Amino acid sequence: MLYGDEKRREMARSILPSKRRKRARWDQTRVKRRARSKMRQIVREARHDPEGVHERHDLRWEPKGDIRQCVQSRRYADKVEPLIRWATAVTADMPEPDRRSYLKSVLPDGVIGEHALFHLEGFAFDSDRQAWRVAWEARRRRQQALERHRRDRREGLLGGALGDPALLALFNHHLATRHAICTWVTGERLERWFDEEGAVQRTEMRRRTQRVGPHGAPQLGDPDDLGPFLKRVEAARCAPKTVTAALRVGRVRVDRRPEGITEDRRARVERAERPNPEHHPEWSAAVQAFIDALEATGGDPGAVRRHLMRQG
Repeated sequence: MLYGDEKRREMARSILPSKRRKRARWDQTRVKRRARSKMRQIVREARHDPEGVHERHDLRWEPKGDIRQCVQSRRYADKVEPLIRWATAVTADMPEPDRRSYLKSVLPDGVIGEHALFHLEGFAFDSDRQAWRVAWEARRRRQQALERHRRDRREGLLGGALGDPALLALFNHHLATRHAICTWVTGERLERWFDEEGAVQRTEMRRRTQRVGPHGAPQLGDPDDLGPFLKRVEAARCAPKTVTAALRVGRVRVDRRPEGITEDRRARVERAERPNPEHHPEWSAAVQAFIDALEATGGDPGAVRRHLMRQG
């Protein structure tokens, strides 16, 4: 059995290794791979449009926020319960203000001690932890109950109002006008005009796009199918914003010089992050705006239409 300094060092070391170290390595690899893919895409655009790339992208961007999130996720998966039980036992007879300062003084110096202190900074002892957990659970259940009640009330209001054919047609029209089209860039054409000294006088970039994903917002035919319809709208809102996809992209560069015109055509399959055609948060926003209009106007079709027009 260990005592004294050896015990304190052993308890600080007990946090390591993290239970999430393999997943953390995979997350860090994924973040850096996405960052490299984004930077390669920026470099490709800079070759064809060196002046406009500064307006479309932040050239000083780094994935610091994503890496910080990976570090936090790994730290929160550390095995801290043995350390907390030990800290509770050795400080049981001390007043609350002196507990943290004592633990800071007895833990070893260096990375191991700093890592243990990180987990003890927001440390709450057994009695405090139990009271906090009970209060937090009660508050969470109360908030969930209020949110369910509000959602059921609004969905019930919408379902009752859509029994009116005029409101049903207005609802579908409102969703159709709020739909955002998702496009992927499939080609770029860069034209540059040179003067007699060889300096670039003007550049013009044109892009060819391809429409992907649904061509319009979903339409509700039968008001009895409102439940599955709202689930589809919610799934479109929660879908990832981007997807990694391979696409054949053609690039054309035309140089117009006094002595003649040169044209360079290239095409290659590029795998990069692109907008997800299944991500449509505007559908859910349109449904919520329609329910807000029903609450504000009482369900009169003309008043609902005017309210939606005022809201834009």
